[in-house]
Amino acid sequence: GLNFCGNVTDVGLAALAEGCPGLIDINLEGTRHVTDAGVVALAEGCPGLFEINLRDCSNVTDAGLVALAEGCPGLFDINMSRCVEVTDTGLAALAEGCPGLTTINLDECGNVTDAGLVALAKGCPGLTDIDLCSCNNMTVVGLAVLAEGCPGLTNINLSYCFNVTDAGLVALAEGCPGLTNINLGCSLVTDVGLGALAKSCPGLTNINLSCGNVTVVGVVELAKSCPGLTNINLSGCSVTDVGVVALAEGCPGLTNINLDGCG
Repeated sequence: GLNFCGNVTDVGLAALAEGCPGLIDINLEGTRHVTDAGVVALAEGCPGLFEINLRDCSNVTDAGLVALAEGCPGLFDINMSRCVEVTDTGLAALAEGCPGLTTINLDECGNVTDAGLVALAKGCPGLTDIDLCSCNNMTVVGLAVLAEGCPGLTNINLSYCFNVTDAGLVALAEGCPGLTNINLGCSLVTDVGLGALAKSCPGLTNINLSCGNVTVVGVVELAKSCPGLTNINLSGCSVTDVGVVALAEGCPGLTNINLDGCG
């Protein structure tokens, strides 16, 4: 990969695209001198691109995503974490142009709203993995539409999503019963939402509930409904021995538990 190659620019990327038209996977994480021009060159020169990592490419905007959507219709995995200039416009183009998308990372893409999630739900029904960490312009409305349109979701990160409440989690759980991994760290979710999640998604194996509003009541329900749980983070939660005993009895395959600060 070219990740954190700080001296790589659009010039090098354009040459790569011209010389290596069969490129299918590229990691550009942290290459902050790369702009839309370089991404456009890639999209035009490498139509078979399947996977691209643009994490921390802060000069890439919607224009780059539009080019990828038009030039690389087979794209199935894209990481746009911390691409702070990306908005719903780019996301909508990507969803329309790359219907086979299965994995997308939008961590800290603060300009993405419900409209972007609606576009994803409509255009990419096969989505299985989405990271929405710190996407605080997204609400319960967008999450509900996403759950309805992408029922095969198995992995979702909703940490630091302060607009996601129990209602959103209920919609997600009902729409995506095959969820196995969920990050709810520092969210507003309570025992009500956790209970609904546990009952609708019995195949959960990994869950992060750190710094949240969950208590022993939700943990007991989780332990009872999700026997295959292997990893749980309860750091900063109001959990007592009752919750720990419930996990011990209900989740015999547990391999990793974080109880830091469970006072």
